[in-house]
Amino acid sequence: MRKAQNGHIELARKGPSDPPRSLPQENALPEVNGLRARAISLARHLAWIPAQRQSQDFGARCRALFHEFQPLFAALENSPGKNLSDEFRRLQENRFLLEGELQEICHVFKLPRKIPQVRTPDGAVISRVAALAQDFLAASNFYFSEESFSGYIHAFQEVTVLKMAELWMLISAMKFRLLEEMARRSPDLLRDSSGSYGMEQLLLSLQEIKQTSWKGVIEPLILFDRLLMEDPAGAYSRMDYESRDLYRRMLVNIADWSDSSEMKVAREVLELARRAHKQSTSDPRITVRDSHVGYYLLAEGSSVLEEKLGFQPPVAERLRAWLRKYPNEFYLPGIAVLTCAMVSGTVLLLTKPSAPLGFVLLALLAVLLPSSQSAVQIMNYLVTLLLPARILPKLDFSDGLPNDCVTMVAIPTMLLSEKQVRKLASDLEVRYFGNQDPNLHFALLTDLPDSPLETSEENPLIDLAAELIHKLNQKYAHEGMGTFFLLHRHRVYNPQERLWMGWERKRGKLMDLNNLLCGQFDSFPVKVGDLSILSTARFIITLDRKSVV
Repeated sequence: MRKAQNGHIELARKGPSDPPRSLPQENALPEVNGLRARAISLARHLAWIPAQRQSQDFGARCRALFHEFQPLFAALENSPGKNLSDEFRRLQENRFLLEGELQEICHVFKLPRKIPQVRTPDGAVISRVAALAQDFLAASNFYFSEESFSGYIHAFQEVTVLKMAELWMLISAMKFRLLEEMARRSPDLLRDSSGSYGMEQLLLSLQEIKQTSWKGVIEPLILFDRLLMEDPAGAYSRMDYESRDLYRRMLVNIADWSDSSEMKVAREVLELARRAHKQSTSDPRITVRDSHVGYYLLAEGSSVLEEKLGFQPPVAERLRAWLRKYPNEFYLPGIAVLTCAMVSGTVLLLTKPSAPLGFVLLALLAVLLPSSQSAVQIMNYLVTLLLPARILPKLDFSDGLPNDCVTMVAIPTMLLSEKQVRKLASDLEVRYFGNQDPNLHFALLTDLPDSPLETSEENPLIDLAAELIHKLNQKYAHEGMGTFFLLHRHRVYNPQERLWMGWERKRGKLMDLNNLLCGQFDSFPVKVGDLSILSTARFIITLDRKSVV
């Protein structure tokens, strides 16, 4: 069973859309098995309190912890260097680290947090992250490692699914618990600065937590992320971390403002995407778009998901959604209203009621332009204030371009002189050096300069460019990387300009390239390179002649 409510505990269950659960290996270390058993036991014995979501336990503990650390900080700063244990000296060396972590933790937990609250077996009511951090560190003897932490949380979530916010808050909660244990042991150390009281291990764990790359640790622990990985369009798993995190934050926001858990929202998103994937449309691109999970989290499909889940966002979010849907209705009338207000106010202040009409009209014209400019600036500021910038989701090609993302780097230019043509080929080679990939190709889109008379398209510059491109392909053929192309088109007569010129110049070259790649029309009578690659190209990157990529 599970409670599908906002901020609720969700009991993990087997189901067709649930992520697979891995069984412990028979040769697993006893310590790992012990942590796993303890995590499962804790999950079963914590009683969720649905009526209480406001966490205030950290606030009072932070204030107490801050005062308890002051004698230790004073001793670390003022103690002479005689008869001191190695442990005490280590704390002295890291005094600023401790002070910084204490201030950061107290700042993080200064305000109450809306996170699940639980009742522990001894009757205490605390936040679930506090119970987890306390139990994990106690079970591991205050020794932190990524492997033990991940194993413990994985085991806990076999019984109870954690919210994404809880997973991230666990980092600060563990730091907090380590600092509390330091404060508890500090009186003994202050009484005997030559003794050892296990403070060094606490410090090492604190440093390990601080230095851990948490993105790679937390992401695999987000269970609903595994459902998004089943994206029928196959795009989510290929995105970069920032894009996946944007999707997750949008999903969490929907869960927070609807009667649903994060896992339920993920299941609904995946179900909508799968349903769209099975439907046939006249344009396969529409099918791919509609079968992507992001279509229901960020794009037009979000309204379908929100209606299905009963999404009730706060007023501020409703306003932002309206502005995104009707930008012109806000921006353009806003400029007009602000301009009228500033013009009217200025004229009223500068003219008397008895002023002639002609003088008033002259004053209106004088302040109209500066007022309109100010109104535009004010509206731009309001837009950025009301609609914060949001990243564009993107695929991660850091490990290379996949075979279904063949890309052409196109440089539109004219052939002017022998020196310029050789420079074009040389620059193309430099771009190749900096971006070697089997699915990244480079093309010069060329035509000859404008001419008032119809002249022959036979030109030695075309032959030179073709020869240089051919040599580049021969030179690097053994590397198995991208190839080089020359796509040259003839000039046509433009009656408006009364010139023989390349159609639509740069814009026309790119349109002709797009038509060629789509198999619609070929405007390039001169083509050099492996033409079989052209039909596989999916993306075009356009560069100016002097641009570097």
